[in-house]
Amino acid sequence: MVIIFIISSIIFLTRYWYNNRVIENAYKVYKGLPSLNNYTLVKEEKYVDYKEIKNNINNIISVFYKDGKYKLQSKNYKYYGEIGTNTQMQVDFAKKTINNVTSNYTIVDKNYFFKTYSEINLYGSQIGGSRLFIINAINIRTDNYNGRECYVIRFKGNKDGYRDVWIDKDSMLTIRNVEEEYNIYRRENLYTLTEKNVTDADVTFDGDKNDFSIENTIG
Repeated sequence: MVIIFIISSIIFLTRYWYNNRVIENAYKVYKGLPSLNNYTLVKEEKYVDYKEIKNNINNIISVFYKDGKYKLQSKNYKYYGEIGTNTQMQVDFAKKTINNVTSNYTIVDKNYFFKTYSEINLYGSQIGGSRLFIINAINIRTDNYNGRECYVIRFKGNKDGYRDVWIDKDSMLTIRNVEEEYNIYRRENLYTLTEKNVTDADVTFDGDKNDFSIENTIG
C-alpha cells in the first residue's frame, strides 16, 4: 500500500507540475497583451449546427489597434473609438447608417479585445483550492495545427462533448478553440495576432460610406 501511495503521489505531482507550468506560461503571455500598442487580432468564427443548416456561421472579426485608437470590423459593421472613452462611431452596413454613440460607461478598455482568450484567464487566475481543482481537472496533450506544435487543453468530465484550447508552443498564445456538443453543434474559432502592422489610417474613419445618414444616439 505504501508503494502504491508513493507511486500515485508521484504521478499526481508530476501531472500537476506539468499542467501548472503550461497554464502559468500561457497566463503570463495573456497578462502582457494589453500593454501592446500596435497590433491586429483576427478571429475567424465557424459554427455548424447539425440540425439547422440555416444557423451555420462563417465570420471574420478583425481588431486594428494603435496607440489607444481602434477599429473593430466584420462583414456587417465597423466600430471606431479610443480606449477608455464612452464614445464610439458605429458604421452599420446592413442598416446603412453611421451612428456617433455616447454611453454612460467606458465602452472599450485595454483588456476588452483579449477577453476572447477567456479560458487562459480563467485557468491562470485561480488560486488556492480552486487552482488545484482546475489544474487537475484538465488534460493537456501535444498536437500539430497548420505546421505549429501546440499544447491542447481539454477540461475533463463532459461525456456529451468537449472543448479544446490550442496554444502555440512558441508564442504561448491561444490560436484555436474547438467546441462540440455531439449531434448538436460544432464551433471553431481561429485567432491570429500580428504586432506592429497597423497604421494611423487603419484606425481612422475612412469615410467610404459617406452617403449614409449620420445620426447621434445616446446609449
